[in-house]
Amino acid sequence: MYVKCIRESLLVMRNVANEFDFVQLPERPAGWDQCIRKFATKTLFHEAAWLDFMAEVVPQQRGVDYFEIRQHGDVAGYYCSLALKKFGFTFYESPWLGTTVYQGPVVDRDIDQSGLMRALMRNSKQNSIASITMENDWMDPTVMRESGFTSVSSMAHVCPLRPDETAVWNAMNGTCRTRIRKSEKLGLTAEETHSKSIADHFYRFFTKVLAQKSRQPAYGIEFPRALLKLLSPAKRLLPICVKYRDKIIGAAFYAYDERAMYYLDGASDPDYLHLSPNELMHWTAMKLAIRRGIPVFNIGGAPAPSRFTRKFGGGPMLIHTYRKNFVPFLDVARRLYAMRHRI
Repeated sequence: MYVKCIRESLLVMRNVANEFDFVQLPERPAGWDQCIRKFATKTLFHEAAWLDFMAEVVPQQRGVDYFEIRQHGDVAGYYCSLALKKFGFTFYESPWLGTTVYQGPVVDRDIDQSGLMRALMRNSKQNSIASITMENDWMDPTVMRESGFTSVSSMAHVCPLRPDETAVWNAMNGTCRTRIRKSEKLGLTAEETHSKSIADHFYRFFTKVLAQKSRQPAYGIEFPRALLKLLSPAKRLLPICVKYRDKIIGAAFYAYDERAMYYLDGASDPDYLHLSPNELMHWTAMKLAIRRGIPVFNIGGAPAPSRFTRKFGGGPMLIHTYRKNFVPFLDVARRLYAMRHRI
């Protein structure tokens, strides 16, 4: 019995010694993007330009909180999240109404996830955070479940952009290639443009498409305008427009970093859909991404990729959205809030 107690005490001491600490930073560190770039789980959605974009367009936010993750006195990673104020509580989450958003700690993939989650929950309780939501493809679902998180799974469609343009073209569905050839033969052209007017063109087509489906847009024109304002100067946005006889008939936005390109949203004038502008938009973005050395194209498509997204080649990738509430009955309050504000 005495030996067993000693072993258990040593195990507890070892676990304590290996514990992580989340140290809140007073502000975003200078060179933030360089700090996080070396960690394997970093994405575009952890970068300064995207976080500034979210802080501008989300009305309930009070700002972005930044943390340094330390172990044995060394920096083991970083954590950042938009802090939302809703019905008297603070939430750590980063909503985006147009696409999947990857969030969670910025660390190496072989990190002790159980210890990391213990530290994150301890930090959240100390800072009176009501709920945490994270979304990514690398956390271990078993670890997250054992840590008290609930999860919802969805699929994102991902297309490899290597080794070259010819290989990517050949990997696409034959019907897709035929539609692209057809649109070009009919005189459609697609190009990158950072003109402020592209936001207005996009939103006009976007609302027109939704109106035909008797639906309302989930966001206002401030979203595409903020994308151009904050992501374009950081070289993190690829806006594409499609023209027919010198008239813009389609527009789309793709965000990217050195690791991936993400389709955010796009729309074409319904009167010109028979000319296949959407296929040409995606293919143009893919070619530009290949020339920039970007290895993959995440078309999204959650909760399940559509027939349209699947025809560009590649395959599905499983994404988990994890949530943990620290306040009883919070999900009930969340549903009531959503009903009241129709979100």
